[in-house]
Amino acid sequence: MSKEKLKETIVRLSFQELGMSKERYRELKAECRKGQYDRETLLQACKGFPDGVAAFIIKSVTEGKSFDRMEYSELGRVSVGRTDFYALRRQFYSNLDKILTERGISF
Repeated sequence: MSKEKLKETIVRLSFQELGMSKERYRELKAECRKGQYDRETLLQACKGFPDGVAAFIIKSVTEGKSFDRMEYSELGRVSVGRTDFYALRRQFYSNLDKILTERGISF
C-alpha cells in the first residue's frame, strides 16, 4: 500500500473558461481594493476552497498582495502552491461575480 499523501485537485481555469471577461475581472479587482464588499461576502466567494486559503485570498484581493509577498506572513504559510493560489483567486473573482449578479448588484 502506498503512503503517498492524497492531494486535493484544484482545477486551473482561465477567466474565459470561468465565464468572466477581463474587463469584469478588472472592475471586481478595483472594487475589492476599495473595500466595496463586506467580509461575509468575500468569505462566501471562497466557499469550497481548501482549508486556510480564504484568509490569504481575501488579503490578496483587498490589499493587492501577491502570493510571493504572503507565502510566509503573519497569517502563517499559504497551504497551496503558487499556481493553485492564482487559480483559486481567479475562481474567487468568478464566485464573487455570481454572488453579486444573484443579488442584483453591479457597479
